[in-house]
Amino acid sequence: MTSYRCQTVNGIENGVQENVGYSSTASGEGFSSNGTSVIADKNTNPYIHTGTVNFTQNDSRKRLSVSLYQDCATTTLNISYSAIQNEHASFYWETAGNSGEFNSDEGYVSIIIILGDELILEPNCGDCDIHFLDDYNQVPIGAGGDFPSSVDFKNYRYSEYDGVQSGTIKLGHNMAETIKLIIR
Repeated sequence: MTSYRCQTVNGIENGVQENVGYSSTASGEGFSSNGTSVIADKNTNPYIHTGTVNFTQNDSRKRLSVSLYQDCATTTLNISYSAIQNEHASFYWETAGNSGEFNSDEGYVSIIIILGDELILEPNCGDCDIHFLDDYNQVPIGAGGDFPSSVDFKNYRYSEYDGVQSGTIKLGHNMAETIKLIIR
């Protein structure tokens, strides 16, 4: 950003510019300022960050306000499955505001999920293996509910006799992010 003032003679600019220093202050979760620049921390939360930065010219004290917006953190899960019975059965999935259906012939589906949100899976097979891989090429691990840390999401075995399975899984960089997984 450049801050300057223009020289005027009798109310008319004469083309002479002089640089003028400025400072900045930022507000809002995840935003800060070092005096002349705005710094946005990585948003690892499942909600949007908003804020404001105010730039103030040193001599005139004129101020410019800029609204800041940072999208919420998401992750992508690649999911495929192998049906043991009824190998061409479809598979329904749902997240906040998004849903779809795929079958094992399609290879895999990539689903973008807001961290902290939930993913609902409805396999339409009697028995199948569900395979998960996140956008860091990591296999998610169980973190609670029906999914203790011993659950293998590389080859998760689903049976229609299991009933609804619900819990938290860890995924992402250093397994520090979570989503709620419901398989019904």
